[in-house]
Amino acid sequence: MKLKNKLFINFGILFFLTLNILGCFLIKSTFNTSIKKAIDESFREYAVIYSNIKSGENLNNLFLTTEEIISIKSENYLSIIQNPSINLEFRTKDNNIIYSSNSSKFNLPNELFSFDNKKANYIISNLNNTSNLIISKEISFNNQDFSFTYINNIDSLYTTQNNNIIILLELNFLFILVFLFIIYLISFDITKPLSILSDNIDEIIRGNFNKKLSYSSNIEELNTISTNFNIMSEEIKNKILLLSRENLSKQRFINNLTHEIKTPLTSIIGYSSLMVNKKINDIDLIHKSFETIYNDGKRIESLTTNLIKLITLDKINLDIEDVSIISVLEDIKNTIKIKLIENNINLSIHGFDFVLKTDRYLLTTLLSNFIDNSIKALSNNSVLEKNIIIVLNKNSLVIKDSGIGIPKEDLDKIFEPFYMVNKSRVHSIGGFGLGLTICLKIIEILDIKFYISSTPNKGTTIKLHFKGDFI
Repeated sequence: MKLKNKLFINFGILFFLTLNILGCFLIKSTFNTSIKKAIDESFREYAVIYSNIKSGENLNNLFLTTEEIISIKSENYLSIIQNPSINLEFRTKDNNIIYSSNSSKFNLPNELFSFDNKKANYIISNLNNTSNLIISKEISFNNQDFSFTYINNIDSLYTTQNNNIIILLELNFLFILVFLFIIYLISFDITKPLSILSDNIDEIIRGNFNKKLSYSSNIEELNTISTNFNIMSEEIKNKILLLSRENLSKQRFINNLTHEIKTPLTSIIGYSSLMVNKKINDIDLIHKSFETIYNDGKRIESLTTNLIKLITLDKINLDIEDVSIISVLEDIKNTIKIKLIENNINLSIHGFDFVLKTDRYLLTTLLSNFIDNSIKALSNNSVLEKNIIIVLNKNSLVIKDSGIGIPKEDLDKIFEPFYMVNKSRVHSIGGFGLGLTICLKIIEILDIKFYISSTPNKGTTIKLHFKGDFI
């Protein structure tokens, strides 16, 4: 069942029950109030009549009998009030009627005449097909005991109650038509954004992530749903775009890895086949063949080492110790000294040393890869001034080279595995495009802030900001 129909039915039932329960309560409450008021008024009137009858107690000594005095007093009072609903009746102890204002004899219940401590009894009973309030009390008149009964016809109260019930039923029909229409409009207004939301979700399922929910309501929660849906839609769009980019990156990784392995393998297989299948007397060719096989083997070995390093970085146990930045840089400089001389590159270190608590091996790997990348950038023969400048400043380190630089559009891609801006020079220097990918992993592990800027034909600047404890 649709939410709109469910709300319509539930609200309709709720309104119907509320209207009828409230209506019945009001009718019953009004009726009870009317009955109580009738009882109070009847008792007051009974007391007045009782006193009036008692006031003529001694008149029989002069002219009239007891029965005549009671009859005259009763008739006089009834003629004054002019209320046909009121009837009076007097009976002896033997239950003989000595006076009745109604020609029809009332069949009164016997318990009405069981008097206790001279108190008045009252009941509401059906007499002659009418509802009556009956009050009875013992009265002594001229040394004789009688039962004085007051009968008030309250049929009008029951008639009013029945009429109110009929009116309630009529209102049911009228209000149900009106309010069900209003409830339908309210249900439609409440569920409209949900219907739009459902339609938009269908659009997203079909791949249309540009769909926006543009619905404005005076209900804050619905506006929140609309806003959050658009945020969710945008997040899904961004996540899918990110996944797409990651898939492309993985595909590039696979393609580049295949290329990086296939190229030296092809060379190794080619020269090996040449050596096996042909008699070669040229010593230079034999030397070149073995040298090529050796170099390409080392390339595959280096690639394998870097791949293992990249895969296992997340699982490495950090060996935290006090590490001097200058000592790390000097170790790296001594290691690459021959490479610097071969490429005629000047590496200088400036600033003051500082010591931080970190993993020396990972920090050395990080700085080595960055410096090695700068050497690659300076290996181009078109670069006149080949300088690598390292500046230390409190808790930061800057590596600046005067190499060929990186175009702006490639800066966000250089950390992808095997990505190279200029692949034509990769193999001559020994790079395989995994160095910067490893650097990015180490930066994450050691929680280092990293900044890079580069200008083609002017050079690249890398800034590392170290967190943690310093000595």
